[in-house]
Amino acid sequence: MNVVSGAQIKALDRAAVEAGIPAGDLMENAGRGVAEAVMRSSRGKRVVVVAGKGGNGGDALVAARMMGEAGLQVRAFTLSEIDELTK
Repeated sequence: MNVVSGAQIKALDRAAVEAGIPAGDLMENAGRGVAEAVMRSSRGKRVVVVAGKGGNGGDALVAARMMGEAGLQVRAFTLSEIDELTK
């Protein structure tokens, strides 16, 4: 596993978008990774997701959506107004 800083992640995201990868695709991939990790380690069928603002909040909501589609009972809460999330 590689550990990177927040600044490194921002630079990687920016480079990916500049290379033509849609930001929405990056968010879907991040959310999928979180959803898969939670589903692997989850003992139950209920999950609570608390989403902050910005891209991380968007990633969290993607993960919540995917877990719901997989059959888990998901409750998602945002700590910001919905328009403060990165699209």
